[in-house]
Amino acid sequence: MKKITILVLCFLFSIMQAISAPAYNPNKVKYDNDNKVFANYQVTKVDGKYGIYDASEEKNVITPQYDSLKMIKEDGAIVSKNGKYGFIDYDNNQKIPLKYDYLYYLYDGRFGVVQDKKYGVIDASGKSIITPQYDYLYKVNSKYLGAVKNGKCGLINYNGGEVLPFNYDHINKLTNNIDNILLSRVGTKYGLLDNTPQEVVTAKYDKIRRLDDSLYELKSGEKYGFAYLPTKTIVEPKYDRVYRYSEKAVKVRKYDKFGLLNNNGETIIEPAFLSIQKVNDFLIAVKRYDKWAIVDFSGKQITQPVYNSFSDILKEGWRADDFAEKEQEAEEEKQKTENNLKR
Repeated sequence: MKKITILVLCFLFSIMQAISAPAYNPNKVKYDNDNKVFANYQVTKVDGKYGIYDASEEKNVITPQYDSLKMIKEDGAIVSKNGKYGFIDYDNNQKIPLKYDYLYYLYDGRFGVVQDKKYGVIDASGKSIITPQYDYLYKVNSKYLGAVKNGKCGLINYNGGEVLPFNYDHINKLTNNIDNILLSRVGTKYGLLDNTPQEVVTAKYDKIRRLDDSLYELKSGEKYGFAYLPTKTIVEPKYDRVYRYSEKAVKVRKYDKFGLLNNNGETIIEPAFLSIQKVNDFLIAVKRYDKWAIVDFSGKQITQPVYNSFSDILKEGWRADDFAEKEQEAEEEKQKTENNLKR
């Protein structure tokens, strides 16, 4: 009897699950994971056609009918049918007619369009902003588009005004998260543009790498230099490596020796030391042979080379707040040493 009761309960439980389970929906079978999801809307694909499915309502917002579909934020989707592209809202109203050879989103409600292999720009209502005339158009940043004409690249604004001549082979952001410094290329050589846009580093280097917002490493062959943009300082490549040492100094390596330059390329410490370490914002530890000494940012020697390691310097308490006292002690010690040598 007990066994029969258990079987009946299992049977009733399975019936309840079947009743409560949502009906099978073929439109939910496959989603295009390359497209972003906004709110509860998802791109769905059925029999090779694309539409939009509302996951919260479990129904199609737009029945699969397009050859391609890509949602653009909350505004709508770029779609194609029979080889022509346009833009629809989420009620399937055509905001931009399906008449372009290609359509892609640029920035701030502007779209790139292709007609007869030429690129132009329209707004979200389909109004022409830049007549198709370029070989290619792409977003550089929030101010400029890269434009290609007759194999050369220049910059235009979003209204079509030319802001940089077509003298380059390519222009783009140096890094994705830095919007105001652009990398230019002429042939195989690289330079930098600011966001005005003006050329701040001529395109003649093999490689350019960002060290911080103001300092950029320049490489030619196997040698390195740097560009400090606030003062438009260029130190031509002649070092084996350059590093950002502090906000106001650059560490350089020549052969196996290290030195320091200020941001304007002026020498603070000649490349003559086996190691250079930062003590604080005022003092520098330098190692020559097997001993360490301390100098300041003018290159003035503060202590004799009497420390066995950098950690010994830190242990002795060379901090910014007692710098004057330590400097005086070191000067007195130096004077004693000189007096002993005279005797």
